[in-house]
Amino acid sequence: MNEKSLHANGAASTGQFKMFLKRREVLTFYILVAIWVVFSLFNRNYASINNLCSIMKTLSFFGIIAVGLSFVFIQGDMDISTGAEAGFGAVFGTALMLNTSCMGMQGTSMEWLGIAICIVLAMAFGMVIGALNAAMVVKLNMPGFIATTAMKFILDGGVLIITGGSYVYPLPDTFNKLGKLGIPVGRSSISVYFLFFILLLIIAHWILNYTKYGRSVYETGSNIISAKLAGIKTDRIRFANFMALHALCVLAGLLNAAYIAQGYTSIGTDWELLCIAACAIGGIKMGGGAGNMAGLLIGVFALFSINSAIAYIGNNTLLQDVIIGVLLVIIVVSDKIREKRKIAA
Repeated sequence: MNEKSLHANGAASTGQFKMFLKRREVLTFYILVAIWVVFSLFNRNYASINNLCSIMKTLSFFGIIAVGLSFVFIQGDMDISTGAEAGFGAVFGTALMLNTSCMGMQGTSMEWLGIAICIVLAMAFGMVIGALNAAMVVKLNMPGFIATTAMKFILDGGVLIITGGSYVYPLPDTFNKLGKLGIPVGRSSISVYFLFFILLLIIAHWILNYTKYGRSVYETGSNIISAKLAGIKTDRIRFANFMALHALCVLAGLLNAAYIAQGYTSIGTDWELLCIAACAIGGIKMGGGAGNMAGLLIGVFALFSINSAIAYIGNNTLLQDVIIGVLLVIIVVSDKIREKRKIAA
């Protein structure tokens, strides 16, 4: 290999490395590291294992939804009803357990099976809601924001109808124990919810990067007309992702209900905003066609690290919203600048 070839290969490697450093997930990772370094200076306990485990448990509920929401965003759609779906799924599923005595199995050695059936039925109902959202957006061509906001109000009302404004309580012991499962780490534990979230991320990463379906999701979001001309069944893909999202919303709501040991009417309140913020921070392009699970993981961690940091140093927790809003503006503006530079280049 001559000197020119070595020089060319070195320049190519340097260019690739620079491109890697400019990727959204890498930039978001810098922000995440900065958050931990800065706030650890204010309070050394912030960087403790206990706080890390606490953050991982809290973000899991939102992360599970964000995985499903990222598919909807990548395909070029929007869904505002995710938080309301989580709340509705939580009270619907727990009410089903309570009113059917876990399908007649409560108090027996098969109680877990009755609970599993109730969870599956609740998730199936969530898929129906997702299909209704998809029908409004895909078949009726309603703007996603309008259609899913309408569904949000319907689901919020459904929660009050089911519960009458009260809690769903007491829940089966086996279900409540689910909320306490974890792997011990020192005086704390890594929640099984977080492990499930990571497993879900891995599966989603594999689907998006190594399957025909995943490529079709990206192509649908990049240019739906070109995708249709290429023979991609875009309507089926959009329906499937809306339905999967709402099944995950119900699951996240029920896991939260297990964690607090009751079907609480406020489960899911404003969750959609945090999930959208996590996706945006993690580089999931709301216009469609771009985003990955590595960025989403970093985005979710960054978002909840900020929330934890503000509370941990004893400042007004209302400041959380301000900081998250400012961070979103910075990220959106930086994206626009990068896009203009690419066009100019």
